[in-house]
Amino acid sequence: MPGNPVRPTAVLIVDDEKPMRHALQRFLKGLDLPTLTAASGAEALEVLRASPVALMLADIRMPGMSGIDLVPQALALDPDLAVVMLSAV
Repeated sequence: MPGNPVRPTAVLIVDDEKPMRHALQRFLKGLDLPTLTAASGAEALEVLRASPVALMLADIRMPGMSGIDLVPQALALDPDLAVVMLSAV
């Protein structure tokens, strides 16, 4: 519809474990979803400042900034961001 802003469609994958980031990225790319990745909470915030993101998949347990600590900071940058928390525990 003319006049409506373009909604972001990228999915940000935040996980300190590289194999998990890559597995999720391959799965989402198979669904034709654009993906971005971050290996830490701090890196995720940098990505969120630089790129429009619709959904963030974040690991709960990460060294440094946990996923629990990341969520409020991410939502402060974009209150419309959808968040799904992941855990292998």
